[in-house]
Formats: sequence, structure tokens, C-alpha cells
Amino acid sequence: MIFWHLLQSLHIAVWVYALYTALSIQTSESWILFSIFFLINLLQFLFISDDIGRDRGFSGGQSFVMTILLGFSWWYPLKQKKEF
Repeated sequence: MIFWHLLQSLHIAVWVYALYTALSIQTSESWILFSIFFLINLLQFLFISDDIGRDRGFSGGQSFVMTILLGFSWWYPLKQKKEF
């Protein structure tokens, strides 16, 4: 369980870093980093986490926010529990 909390904290830290560099440095590379990170999380929501969240009773909005903030670290343990 500590592993997943650490991953969630690191995911939020990457968001903070990407947003900080995009807003303060304002180079095209920093905006590309932010855009790629957002796109990865958005695709993850569209193709994976929304279905898992709805199976577990989460709304689409809750699944979206958790996927954007925490990435795969919130839905992957739920997926593993479902398979057993």
C-alpha cells in the first residue's frame, strides 16, 4: 500500500513540476512536457480507467479527476483485485 501512495505522490509532483515549468519558464519544451503528460492521462482515462471506475461505482467525473491527478496508481490496484 505504501508503494501506491508513493506513486500517487510522485505523480502529483510531476504535475506540479510540469505546470511550474510551463508557467514560469514558458518555453516550447515545457509546454510540450505538460501537453504530453496531460494527453497520456487523458487517453488513460478514455480507454481504461473510466470503465474500471464505473464498475466500482465512481462517476465519470470522479474517475476523470482521479486519473488526471493520480494516473494509473488509483485504478491499477482495483483492476488487480477484480481479477482475483
